Amino acid sequence: MTGFSSPPQLLRALADNDFSGHDEQAIREQWIYPLLMLLGYGLGTPNTVDIPFKVELAAPVRALGSRRWEIDYRPTVHGVGLWIIEAKRPDEDLFSELHLGQAWGYATHPRVDVPLMVLANGVRVCVFDLTQEGWDEPVLEIAQSELPERFAEIEAVLGARQVADFVRRRQLRHLRQALAAQLDDEALEQTVEDVRAIVDEVRPEVLARRKTVTSDAWDEYFRREARRGQEIGVWGLAFSANGLNVITNGEIAQCVQMILKRPPSERPAAFDEMLSVARVGDTVRQTFSLRVLRLGVALRCVGCDGCDAVARETAENLVREAAEGLRTDPTAAAAHGFERVLAPLLARFVLVRNTEAAKAAVERARRTFDVERFLRASVLDGLSAEGMLSLTVALWFRQVWTRFEPWTPQALGAATEAASAALNEMPVPGDVRIGQINNANHETHLESDPLGPGTRNVVCEVADPKIIHSDDGPALESERAFAAQLLKTYFPDA
Repeated sequence: MTGFSSPPQLLRALADNDFSGHDEQAIREQWIYPLLMLLGYGLGTPNTVDIPFKVELAAPVRALGSRRWEIDYRPTVHGVGLWIIEAKRPDEDLFSELHLGQAWGYATHPRVDVPLMVLANGVRVCVFDLTQEGWDEPVLEIAQSELPERFAEIEAVLGARQVADFVRRRQLRHLRQALAAQLDDEALEQTVEDVRAIVDEVRPEVLARRKTVTSDAWDEYFRREARRGQEIGVWGLAFSANGLNVITNGEIAQCVQMILKRPPSERPAAFDEMLSVARVGDTVRQTFSLRVLRLGVALRCVGCDGCDAVARETAENLVREAAEGLRTDPTAAAAHGFERVLAPLLARFVLVRNTEAAKAAVERARRTFDVERFLRASVLDGLSAEGMLSLTVALWFRQVWTRFEPWTPQALGAATEAASAALNEMPVPGDVRIGQINNANHETHLESDPLGPGTRNVVCEVADPKIIHSDDGPALESERAFAAQLLKTYFPDA
């Protein structure tokens, strides 16, 4: 399928190509298989295609001329087959008794047993529902030229993310017909028990599959984050940190790696880059998360060529400021107090005002997307009420943090008092929780100042010889010795 830059372009090619005179092999390879890939099957997906699907027949053999059947394609959804597709030449009648009977025999054999069969010849594609009395009448018939305009119809029936639900709904319709013919109401109760037993039987498989999809999505998320970190560099990571994000050891390690990839003479400049993201005009507006990033990076650069001195100075300044409660910098102290109340105030406001709208948006997405796409989007795109509300709070926080004026101890103190009063008057939010683990709705830092304890924890983690770091290097002993010295000097009770 190389040469086609997009699915619509490929669909157009499949609709326009003249397959006259081609044999079944050409139809399979040049028309059907590309169509299967567009429907979500094949390479790079969990939905493999058996090509061909071979069935050894046990006696009695159906009179089809062979003890072995080779079905052209049996697409599967997570390993489960729900339909087969047979290729024919363009000049063959898909509705002939021979072709219909052959495909029906394949599909209904106990070792295949699928409810849908498809015949395609490069001129048209026909879908048959074998659970219907009129199984030989297609439930969907699309001409080659109609593929681009009607692809959504075939996707709704055969798409890898839709076919299971299509089959489920049609089987329930037939179950209803069977139940309507009952006289014994005990049969109805038995049906409920039978269905419950089936659900209980498959539930572990469904939950395991959901877990796999979600786990794979998280793996992709972290790969994206790692790539993003490499792309935005030290300055970008620091900019991201100067907000509500909780800094991880992975981000600290990634920042250290990027610094140490520079020539030794260029490494000190990275420490200026990290602080530069907090400069707004003549002010320095540094959040607690940025302090954590700068401290973690500085501690892990102790003993490294070119940046040992600046790393030691940066780390000691940050630790001393935290241990002293920022008493030598009244503006920074006032800003820190403002940060602690601003985050929960914005969270409370957003939760009270926007929660129901966020829930409604997620429910619309759930109805619109298939389950797999919804699960992946929940992880990769934050498609959840919590994710959307958290993003809103983060954006509002950054906007207020960078635009607040004047950035003075008096103005920041007054704003902190006003925000605290407003927070106390707002109702407690409902069932949705945003923020980070152990910091629901960003209120933990309001109740307990993270500056001293959080700083001490960062230093302790580097100083503890029992902790093995993924970025352990030749400077490890220098890092630990310096961190232990800082603890002894500024946190003697740690």
